[in-house]
Amino acid sequence: MTLGAFAENWKQQNRERLYNMLSFEFSHTPLMKLIHAPEIMYKLSWVNKFWSKEGQRQSRRLSSDSTINGEYYAPKPNVANFCLLGMAGSYTDFHIDFGGSSVWYHVYSGQKIFYIIQPNEEHFTLFSKWMASPTHSQDFFNELIPSKSMTKVVINPGETVLLPSGYIHSVYTPVDSIVFGGNFIHELNIARQLRVYQIEIDSETDPKFMFPEFEIINWLAAKSIIERTFEAVSPDIIDGYRVLLQHLKLWENREKKKNKNYKGNLQFPDVIKKLERMFKDFDKSMKEDCYDPKPKRKVGKKGAVSSRR
Repeated sequence: MTLGAFAENWKQQNRERLYNMLSFEFSHTPLMKLIHAPEIMYKLSWVNKFWSKEGQRQSRRLSSDSTINGEYYAPKPNVANFCLLGMAGSYTDFHIDFGGSSVWYHVYSGQKIFYIIQPNEEHFTLFSKWMASPTHSQDFFNELIPSKSMTKVVINPGETVLLPSGYIHSVYTPVDSIVFGGNFIHELNIARQLRVYQIEIDSETDPKFMFPEFEIINWLAAKSIIERTFEAVSPDIIDGYRVLLQHLKLWENREKKKNKNYKGNLQFPDVIKKLERMFKDFDKSMKEDCYDPKPKRKVGKKGAVSSRR
C-alpha cells in the first residue's frame, strides 16, 4: 500500500479494515528536519558511531573464498527513525524488537498502550516456544507466563518512552495515533542483544525482519573496544564484550563449516586474537590487584608473632 492510499483510508470514518503502518523509515526524507531522536540514542548507538554521515561504510565480506575477495560498501542500517501511523483498534502482538535493540518511542498524537514483560531466560524460553507454535497467533502469550509478570504502560501525547533491550511487549492503539520512534543497539546490553539475535536465528526469522548488518556492527564494536582498551570501562560493559567474544568465535566457526576455503575474516583479521589478549591481560591485572604481598604471620605457642619469609 502506498502512503497516499493509507492516507485515504485514514480519512475514512467507517473503515472496513484497520491498518497499522510500522515501516515508514524517514532518515532520508525532509521529515528529518523536523524530528530529532533523543540525544541519548545518538550517543549510545553503534550505528551512529560506526557509519559515516554519507550512510556508507567500506567493509570486506565476513565470509570469503578464493573467488570472493573484494571490498563492498555496506549501507547504513536505517532503523533509527520511524513514523508509525496506527488506526484506532489496531494491535501489534507480543514481540521483541529485532536484534534485542533498544527503542525510543514518542507519541505525537493519540495514545499507545504497551503490555510489557521483563526479559529473563524463563520468559525467553517461553517466548521461543510460543513463536514456534503453529497456533501462536491464536494464543495470548501472557497466559503462558507466571502471573503478575506483565506491566501495562500508557503513553500519552507528548510523552517519550525508552524501552531497554529484550523486553517482550505488545502494543494496543485505542485512538488514531501518530508516533515517532526508532531502534538502536549499543554496548550497555551486549549479552541481551546477542541472546535475542540467537532466538531469531533459532526461530529462522526472515532476514528482512532482523536488524540490518547485525553481525558486522558487532565486529565493528569489538574492533572499537580494542582501540579504546578497557580503561575507564565499567565491569558490566567488559562482561558484555566477553560474551561478544564467544559469539565472534561461533560466527567464525560457522563460516568455516559453510566454506572449506574460508581463510578468516578479511575485514577484522586479528580482532578475536587481540580481544583474547586483552581479556588475558585484564584478568591478570585484576588478580594482581587483589594479591596481598604482605607475608603471612604465624602465632607461636606463647603468643609470640613471627613472620614467615
